[in-house]
Amino acid sequence: MSDGAFMFSVGMLAEMTGGNRQYLSRKIKQLIEDPEIRLKAELHSNKEGYQIPEREVLRCFDKITPIQVKAYKESLLERTAKPKISRMGQKTEPAKEQFLEKENEVLTQWRFKLAGTPAAKKNSPEIREYLEGEIRRIKELRQEKLREYVLLEQFLSNCDKTIEDIEKRLD
Repeated sequence: MSDGAFMFSVGMLAEMTGGNRQYLSRKIKQLIEDPEIRLKAELHSNKEGYQIPEREVLRCFDKITPIQVKAYKESLLERTAKPKISRMGQKTEPAKEQFLEKENEVLTQWRFKLAGTPAAKKNSPEIREYLEGEIRRIKELRQEKLREYVLLEQFLSNCDKTIEDIEKRLD
């Protein structure tokens, strides 16, 4: 359906028109079902919503002009291309509560399991086996994070070398 044409999502249309996503989604569904209009759109998923080719947007939405579409596509291109370059020099820290959130959850799961276990079963072979399994999981997770750390160190070293090479060429 897309034929290589630019596809608009409901979110993009909402951003471009200042409209409400839910309203636009319902409106698009009505336009698809309307026998006179027959809007051609693809439903990607319930979360992503519809994807509508540019020509269909221009055909079915009277208030959207080709100039608006062109301006939106240019602004979208700027937003997606420039930040990759400009953000490389910025130091951004992930939010402390999100940093390694899943990993920390794994580390504390056993406490909840143990807390929910009746006192009589706390020293049982099943719990002992479970805790030994948790120890193995945590050790594997630790090894994985160490590998990631080593790769990160190598990447940082490569970045430093590249910066030095570029600076030498500039001098």
